[in-house]
Amino acid sequence: MIEAAGGAVIWDDFCTGSRYFDALVAQDKDPLTAMADRFVQRAVCPAKHAGLRNRAEELIRMAREQKAKGVIFLYLKFCDPHAFDYPYLKDPLDKEGIPSLLLEVEDPLPAEGQLQTRFEAFLEML
Repeated sequence: MIEAAGGAVIWDDFCTGSRYFDALVAQDKDPLTAMADRFVQRAVCPAKHAGLRNRAEELIRMAREQKAKGVIFLYLKFCDPHAFDYPYLKDPLDKEGIPSLLLEVEDPLPAEGQLQTRFEAFLEML
């Protein structure tokens, strides 16, 4: 839907998305130690809360590195960890001049037209 609206998804911060592939396991260490190090150093899901600023700093770094023009927060309704983190992520993005859109969805997803309209409006704003 984002691409149909004229945008492009260039990165994600889903709990089970790109964060699993954003760094390599060191090849010059004991394999078990290297895997454990990689697991501990990756960006955490908000359910594994590790401070209020860590995720915001990582999100800003990713947005800058990927040259994102904006950030879309797509939350599953009633996911309390994500809802809790939103204000702590939005405020630093605003201070950095990175626009954002919050979409809170349920399962099943709302009508496709409703989401499409929100994406189109956000992309026009960019």
